[in-house]
Amino acid sequence: MRKRTVLLLAGILLFGLSFCGQSSVFFTATGEAAEYAPLTITLASANGAAQTIEAKMNQDWIKAVTEASGGKITFNYYPGAQLGSYMEIIEQVNVGSVEMSVTDISMYESYCPEFAVLYYPYLLDSYEHAERVMYGKGGEILRKALADKTNTYLLGVVQHGQRVSATTTPINSIADCKGLIMRTPEAQVYVDWTKGIGMSSVPMAMSEAYTAIQTGVAQGIELPIQALYSNGYTDVAPNVWKDAHMYAFQGLNANKAWWEKLPVAVQELLVDTWKSLQYDYNKYLLGEESGIYKALVEKGRTVTECGYRDQLRAIYIDSYVPNAKAVSEAGAALLEAIEAAR
Repeated sequence: MRKRTVLLLAGILLFGLSFCGQSSVFFTATGEAAEYAPLTITLASANGAAQTIEAKMNQDWIKAVTEASGGKITFNYYPGAQLGSYMEIIEQVNVGSVEMSVTDISMYESYCPEFAVLYYPYLLDSYEHAERVMYGKGGEILRKALADKTNTYLLGVVQHGQRVSATTTPINSIADCKGLIMRTPEAQVYVDWTKGIGMSSVPMAMSEAYTAIQTGVAQGIELPIQALYSNGYTDVAPNVWKDAHMYAFQGLNANKAWWEKLPVAVQELLVDTWKSLQYDYNKYLLGEESGIYKALVEKGRTVTECGYRDQLRAIYIDSYVPNAKAVSEAGAALLEAIEAAR
């Protein structure tokens, strides 16, 4: 399937770049020719630093779409929370004031509780496990649940990294977690994680987190290491605990009503270009992650490996099945898909 997608994209690129008329012609997945008018898409993201992996994915996807369409599809791109926080942009896409976004999919928990199951603490084992889940049955269940319960389609996903903790004091054992005040995203699953291991949480937008740690309102923050490092959080919270309590994902989303009005050829072009990049970016993420940990050590930061992840998982494991069943049949099915993908 991946090879077919790449070949399709290559054909689109070659044909689109060679066509210089007022409209562009492409071949759909069925081999039929399609012609459509120019299109400008509003795309928003709450991601911060321009050098982060998710920002690079956004920029390269925009470039790939524009080139593949022969310049007919362009973007009004608003990165760095210019249009608001993750939650605010999710709502803007849902109501249709913004057409597309790339966002942390854990934040959909408020709209579609099945997404909380994906983020149960210590549930996913590895990047390979996470990829099998999201590019397999697990991803299908989540896409359907989101479409059924909201006005938003989830069109594509890339990995965003293991979520780890950066704190003002080091964590060398579970006992060290007790009483720590952690800034968390505004989603219940993060609050539940902190409570389980004895921390307390201060849910807030990421734009407020740095000052909160500086002033002592929070004593730490959990994020993928790329986001912790590139946004400077390891300067004010220099102790990194590599517990991988969750695996994060960034999702390409579109307003449902807007998407359904697009020609099929446009839909296929947007999705296929994303898919052609996703595997390379997942691999790039791992290489970048390794380099960041090395840089942190060189800067004198503390990086602590977590050799007791099974003990941490044991704190939550008995809650997985009852909580997933309480969410919905789809939530229970998602948990089964996650287990089957191990």
